Amino acid sequence: MPLAISLIMIAIYAQVMLTIALLLIMGSRRMRALKEHKTTMADIALDPMAWPSDALKAANAFKNQFEIPVLFYVVSLLFIGFTRPDLIVATLAIAFVITRYAHALIHINSNHVKKRFYAFFAGVACVTLMWGYLLFSHIVLWVKLA
Repeated sequence: MPLAISLIMIAIYAQVMLTIALLLIMGSRRMRALKEHKTTMADIALDPMAWPSDALKAANAFKNQFEIPVLFYVVSLLFIGFTRPDLIVATLAIAFVITRYAHALIHINSNHVKKRFYAFFAGVACVTLMWGYLLFSHIVLWVKLA
């Protein structure tokens, strides 16, 4: 398997592991909140925002993994399936996942909005560049075939 594909796959696996880790953190914080009587099942049955802030932070961080990362998964798989990705793409994929880890760590800890935005924006930039590079690659291919 070419190095670039291996690196992209590592990035995909790392992103999946982040999602699973956030799910476990969210579950742990929710269980702790229930055990410590910080909320009740009746409260959360009617209002999903009735969780304590640390559990809400984890839930929001988990939910975020089904937003921009979906575009990352799609573009990564399109690169692997339809092109020969190079180290530029692999570097962007790894950089994207690093920004997602930073975003998630900020989200579940300090939740400093400005820092979280910078991490989010950097990740969006990586994915946007990946999509632009994929489009450019296909345009070049179409021109060669014409």
